[in-house]
Amino acid sequence: MTPHYNDRNKEWEGELMGFEFDDAIAAEELKGVIEQIYMLCYHLPPTHPMVLKVIDSFPPMLRSCS
Repeated sequence: MTPHYNDRNKEWEGELMGFEFDDAIAAEELKGVIEQIYMLCYHLPPTHPMVLKVIDSFPPMLRSCS
């Protein structure tokens, strides 16, 4: 999900650009990367409902990170 450019209260489905890691990435590290993308690109904190919704779309191992 990404914020709509004309109405920041709306969202639309999108895809995060991907990067293939050479080694396995830890769930906590991936969660941090996703949070950083939303903070730096969209100025949304990790507690924003859209960020939580994106995190929740991942497997349970990622959602359980705190």
